[in-house]
Order: sequence, then structure tokens, then C-alpha cells
Amino acid sequence: MLDPEQWPWWDSFSAFAKRQLETRDYDPFHPMLWKLQEGMNREESLWSSFLYMAFYSMGSSYCAWSTNKPLAKLPDHADGWHIGLQRRNLRASSVVKHVEDMSIKARKAGGIEAWLTEGFTSDLKGNWRLLIEKLESVWGNGRWAAYTTAELFQKANNLEVEPACMGLDGATGPRKGLIKLSGLGADADLETLEAYGDALVAKMRQIHPDPGIPWARHGYDYAMVESTLCDFYGLTQGRYYVGRDIDRIAGRMVAQQDRVDIDLKPVWDARAQMFPKYLLTEERKVTPVGVDWTRAKVFKNQGIIADYRDDFMLL
Repeated sequence: MLDPEQWPWWDSFSAFAKRQLETRDYDPFHPMLWKLQEGMNREESLWSSFLYMAFYSMGSSYCAWSTNKPLAKLPDHADGWHIGLQRRNLRASSVVKHVEDMSIKARKAGGIEAWLTEGFTSDLKGNWRLLIEKLESVWGNGRWAAYTTAELFQKANNLEVEPACMGLDGATGPRKGLIKLSGLGADADLETLEAYGDALVAKMRQIHPDPGIPWARHGYDYAMVESTLCDFYGLTQGRYYVGRDIDRIAGRMVAQQDRVDIDLKPVWDARAQMFPKYLLTEERKVTPVGVDWTRAKVFKNQGIIADYRDDFMLL
């Protein structure tokens, strides 16, 4: 059934997606980097985005950016900085080696933008596929890292690309989210999943013709739906609530702040400027700073989308 409004979890998904847009909890590192990169030149901003994806930790990437010029080799001690769980492969190996591999490729091409855009044409979706290939060639990158980095370059850095698909071949989070939402079987083939994914993107673009965020230059695109599906699946499994990723960024900033003497005030300021005050854990004065795992289980246990806007107490 290719009508998303008839899918078993549609009401919950559509309500959740709407709140993600309103709160900017949809990939909240996009607005933070958008703000932090104001005033940077082109190479500095691209370097900032790549460093974020290397560490997947806002405090660590800011430390790396503020102490190293674009394409400079990171100091070996940066391997001891905080690295987000999504980059656990680099925890076990070397984030310094990962960044240096990209830097070597960019130096040979004459700069980060020169390397990323080499071969680009007026075909934005073709450029997307080419960009994915380049990012997958970087040591330490896999499907998720290449896809997420490509979207960050599109959103925060206005790279001339447009997501061409959700990358469901080999994906886990968006695939599980789409299966949960639509009621498809776990054995659904790729062709069926892509057809359902296309129907969902069309519906989301119809409902939200203007997502209301300036960095979504191509509207509610495939990559935004991919991220929302990942988060929605987490919601159904007791791992998500409205504002969770905003909380997670704060927790990771504190984890890095405790390791260095570098002032992270500009990063905290970017949070204050980009998100509603009631979503900021630093404003709520709660401890420990980070994800509230009790709140994350509310939807799974009670069918309620936990939302700080409602300001209810959890039992």
C-alpha cells in the first residue's frame, strides 16, 4: 500500500516529524554548524563540517577546528578526545588517521572544495552520487558516514548536490524505520522498500512544502526522511524523544570539555541561538547532562511522544 496515511504508524510518525522540524531536533548538528560557520571562509567551513563528522562530537570538532588550520595534520593526542558512538570504529583505530587520509586527497586536488566538487556538473543528484563515492573512499568511512557527511555538506555548506535516494541498500536505521512505519515484512526486498520510500518522501514534501529551515534548500528531501526514519525507529524502541539529540550534543560537549582547556563558549552560544530555551539542558539545570533515558522509554511504554514543550513529570 503506497499511501503513507494508511500505514499503521502514520499518525505517530507524522506528529513526530512535525515536532522534529519545529524544534530543529532533526540532525541538530546542522543548525549548530550553520551558526558556528558564520564568518568562516569556504575552506574553513568545509573543514569544520568534516571534523564534526570525524568526531561526531561538537566539542571535539570545535577543539580540532580552533587549533588546526584546514588540512593540517591533527596532533596524535586528538585520538584521546571524545568521539561519538556512531564513530566507534575510529575510537578503536584512529580519528587522526581518518582526517589525514581526507586531507591528503584534498591537498592533491588543491583544497577541500576542489576535491569534493571535482567532476561535478549541473546534475545535482549525479553530483550527490559522485560525492558519496569520494567520501566512501576515505579511510574509516562506511555507508552511513559517507551519506551523513554528504548531507551535512549539502545543508551547512551549500554544496551543489541533492540527495538522490535514502541509501536503503545496506542501511539499518532507515530501513527498520520504514518497515516499522509501513507494516512491511522484515524480508521486504530493496525494490519494494524504495517504492515505499519514494511514496513517503512525496507525502512529506506535500505536507511540508517549506520545512521552515533555511539550510533545507531542496525542501523535505530524501536525506531528511532518512534521518527522520532512523529517529522514529529509535522512538518506537525506547531510545528517543523530542529533543533527544539536542540533549546528546550537550552531553558530548561536557565529555570533551572535561578533557581539554579549550573554551567551548562559542559552541554553547550556538546552541542558545539555534534552539528553543526549553530544549536546552544547560537552561534546565539538570544533571547529568545528556540523554534522559527514562524519558526515552515513554513512547515505547505509554504511546506518548515525550516532549519538553509539555513539561510533564515522568513517573
